Amino acid sequence: MARRRRSDAAQVAEDTAFIANKLPWWGAALFGVFSFALFYWLLPWWINSRIEMAGNSALRPAIEAMLGRRIHWSQYVAIALALICAFFAVRNYFRSDRLKYPEVKDASFFGRLLARFLD
Repeated sequence: MARRRRSDAAQVAEDTAFIANKLPWWGAALFGVFSFALFYWLLPWWINSRIEMAGNSALRPAIEAMLGRRIHWSQYVAIALALICAFFAVRNYFRSDRLKYPEVKDASFFGRLLARFLD
């Protein structure tokens, strides 16, 4: 039986939840701000610059179609990461114990789910 491959967004969200769970509340908040800025503004800016490098090439529409989807994906991931880090910042402010792996995975899932509604 083949293993099911996780999506890239799920893996990024789960890794972020794992890291934010280990950080103090202010570290989780800063990590969330940094992750949001990286995925919401910097990565789409870089993708647009790659599209602009194509100039008036015949392949530009194909490049725009292919990379344009990545801009929306990046902004969705940014919202999910910000929500996950905000959850852990608030939780770590009030609680000193850390969540175990299944609970971190659940927090990651609910962050992605809420981000899907907000996106």
